[in-house]
This record gives sequence, structure tokens and C-alpha cells, in this order.
Amino acid sequence: MFSLAPEEGVDIVFLTIEQIDYFHELALKEGGLAGNLKTDDLKSAIGRPMTAHHFGGICDLLNLAARYWHGISIAHGYCDANKRTAFISAIAFLEANGIEIDESVSSGEPGRFIEEQFQAGTFTVEVLEQYLRTRCRWIEE
Repeated sequence: MFSLAPEEGVDIVFLTIEQIDYFHELALKEGGLAGNLKTDDLKSAIGRPMTAHHFGGICDLLNLAARYWHGISIAHGYCDANKRTAFISAIAFLEANGIEIDESVSSGEPGRFIEEQFQAGTFTVEVLEQYLRTRCRWIEE
């Protein structure tokens, strides 16, 4: 398994609650109920990747993105669109750090994948990381 970590000396760009809230607004454009449910749980989920990096030494950007995706999805911080918000957040985190999802991934594929994992009870950080690992690459400059 290869690692997608930033070059030495390059800081990782982490997401803020304001950015996540913006991504939630984007997710709601596809439909859903606006509003917050568990703001503290959401804030905790958003902090997990930073904690894993600073205290766990994790530098692999795909692992950190999977932690955003998983944490935001299961935190149920919003009334609706938690999984969509989580996926958008994970992709935005990767893009902010120089990684993009392959353009061959169809627009409906991630949603089908997420639903399959939830139904099967296999929605884990490891499964999400593997999904990203097979579909992401460094952005060519």
C-alpha cells in the first residue's frame, strides 16, 4: 500500500467548521432538510484527522480524508445530508492538499458505494481509505 503524504516541511491543510458548514449547504442543493442536530459531535468528528496527525503521527492524506468522511458521516451533526457533506469534505481536504479524485469516477459511484457500506455494516475508516486509495492521485501542476 502506497502512502500519499505531503513532502517533508509541507504543512497539511485541515478543514474548519465553517468550511464543513459550507459543504453542507452545497450538499443540500441536491435536497434535504437544513439544520443542525449534534454540533458537538460534528466538531469532534472534524477534529479527528487533526488529532490523528498531531498525536498519532499519521501523515497519509488518504487516511486523514477517510477520517473526515467517516467521522462526519456518523456524527449526524446535521438534520440531513451528513454522508454527502462528509464525502464533499473528504474530497475538498484532499484537493486542498494537492490530491484529486480520478475523473473516471462517475458522479453516482460514491453515493452507491456509501449506501452499500452502510447497509453491509462495513462503513469503516479502513474501507473508505481503500476506496480513496484506488481512485486518487496527486494533482498535476
